[in-house]
Amino acid sequence: MGEPTRPALSVLDQVSQDYLQCPMCKHLVEEPKLLDCLHHFCLKCLKALREQHKASIPKLPCPSCKQDCHVSDIDELPHYFTLGALVEEAKLQEQLKVKGQGSGITCQACDESSDAMSRCFDCDSFLCHQCEKAHSRLSMTKSHKICSLDELRSGEVIYKSRQREHVPKCKKHLDQTLTLYCCPCQQMICSTCFIEDHKSSEHSLTDLFQASDKTKKDISKTAVATELITKRFRDAAEKAQESLKKIKAEFAETNSKIAMKADTEVAKIRQEEKKLKQELKKIYQDRVKRLETVQAANMNEAANVERMLDRVNKLTAQASCYEIINFGKKLLMSLNDLQTMSKKPAKAPDEPHFVDFKELEGVLGKLILEEESRPGSEYQAFQAGGLLQPHKIAGEEHWKLETQIKKFGVQKTKFQCAYDVTALSSHEIVIVDIKLQQLIKCFCWPSQSASLQQATPIPDLTDPSHVSRTMQDQLIILDGPTVKIFSREGELLDQFMPDGGVNSKLTCLAVDGDGRIAVGYKYNEKVCLHETDGTLIKKLPAPMIGEHLTIYKRRLIYTNHGYRMLRAVDYDGAAAFSVDIISDIDSDWGPTGVCCDHDGCIYVAVNGWSYSEVQRFSSEGEFQGQILDTCGFPWGITLSPDSNSLVVAAHNCVAVFNRTEMGNGPKPN
Repeated sequence: MGEPTRPALSVLDQVSQDYLQCPMCKHLVEEPKLLDCLHHFCLKCLKALREQHKASIPKLPCPSCKQDCHVSDIDELPHYFTLGALVEEAKLQEQLKVKGQGSGITCQACDESSDAMSRCFDCDSFLCHQCEKAHSRLSMTKSHKICSLDELRSGEVIYKSRQREHVPKCKKHLDQTLTLYCCPCQQMICSTCFIEDHKSSEHSLTDLFQASDKTKKDISKTAVATELITKRFRDAAEKAQESLKKIKAEFAETNSKIAMKADTEVAKIRQEEKKLKQELKKIYQDRVKRLETVQAANMNEAANVERMLDRVNKLTAQASCYEIINFGKKLLMSLNDLQTMSKKPAKAPDEPHFVDFKELEGVLGKLILEEESRPGSEYQAFQAGGLLQPHKIAGEEHWKLETQIKKFGVQKTKFQCAYDVTALSSHEIVIVDIKLQQLIKCFCWPSQSASLQQATPIPDLTDPSHVSRTMQDQLIILDGPTVKIFSREGELLDQFMPDGGVNSKLTCLAVDGDGRIAVGYKYNEKVCLHETDGTLIKKLPAPMIGEHLTIYKRRLIYTNHGYRMLRAVDYDGAAAFSVDIISDIDSDWGPTGVCCDHDGCIYVAVNGWSYSEVQRFSSEGEFQGQILDTCGFPWGITLSPDSNSLVVAAHNCVAVFNRTEMGNGPKPN
């Protein structure tokens, strides 16, 4: 039933152990049967599976792939002889793995249970030494092919099962083997079938080897076409994999950006926390020192009085009546002197509260000192709607809306976020739109129609945010981290990049009457003063500086939206004034743009969601009143060179107001 071959790979080297197992019982497959889906199982396992399903239904689900396979009779399923041969060969190799006594391989030709020494391939049996000799002597067996177990173990001889040579019998003529193939009928036949049914000319016959070769070619050709399907799926899978990689990369990058932004914001908050705590500590230490001084002074005075009383009491208790009468006048004088000449006690605040914390939108918050929270203070008067509420400056000046520009240029482009503005002496205004990332120059007065047609963007800019002018109408523009100087006609004259130090970011810009350029750093709380060629003149502290800055007579005047403050420092770094901006706007609001007129009066835009206004202050920061109460969403503001027109960059438009009635303000030139 088996014969040796030389040399060849072992069975276990050719196939995996899983392939030899039945997927149902997980043992080496016995009597393997093949389903339509090409999965194989033991005959007994399939019969057991069949008993679980209705026998009347000629279908059976494959236990491996769940495909419904046509099965009318389990026994009629094709037998997988090649797999059976592989299993048989694998079993033999497993038996040969153990060498020597106790290997478990005994002679199959006698009843003495002697250890086998060889195998007869014709008898398909293991033989002991004596039976091998007998095989060689008997005439009917001496021609059999025998090899030793050592030859099988070493691989010098490979056992090959005879199941590989199985030739199926004809189902119609059971004593005949299948030897021919009828091409039109596509079936194997025996010689008797040929004589009985396939002899006519309509049948074309060939031998089984030719038919097998042709079938292999057909399968190979079809497999090539099928591989194209595989390629399409794999290509699609690779594209999905690439998309997955991109998504993962974008996820990681976006996650990192969120984390970095969160870290930045947390760092800002921590920095604000640190500053507030330092400020609080300073206020606390100062207040503690004052109270400790009051306490020590009062305790010292009390001790002096107590010592005098102690001496008086002791003298009174111990002295004789003569001494009391004699010293009495002096004692009374001493006591009266204490009452009349003693200092008044140093007074501590009536209330222990000296500071509080107020949360603000956009920033952590600010400290409220005792004066601001004390009942009856100006701060609480404003909160209650009292005298400090902003009001129009009656009888002094009025402003009338002259022009409102919402579009510019031939294409009538809409403003998206007009953020800053400056006015030239040539009746032109220059506007920064931070969303369009453009600087637009147009005629503003006296004709609005001219502005719409002749407005032109200024080139050589990438990220403009602020604009100012010199007395000669040169444009000074903050473009990202760079300061650029343009002529009035829009020609780039010079540029420089200020060095504000580590983690610095330019947030505001202004130009003084001598053409010196000031750039502010909100997060570093400082201002750097430069010549027009970029030469650094000096660095000045600017506590709470925000996004808007102006200059008047060597004073840097700026606003802080979050803290709602107007502050000023001079060119020596000394604080000039610090003013709380007050407004009756009931929603989120804060001061933004700031500018000055010829007399130094300060104009501040107050931007709120439900309401906005422009307030006026004196050159020393004294509140004078409200001049406008309807101006859109004001950001940057500027006055015309003659101070008679106020230009407001109001987000989606630019509004121009003219002064119509003059009082104490500057008169037209």
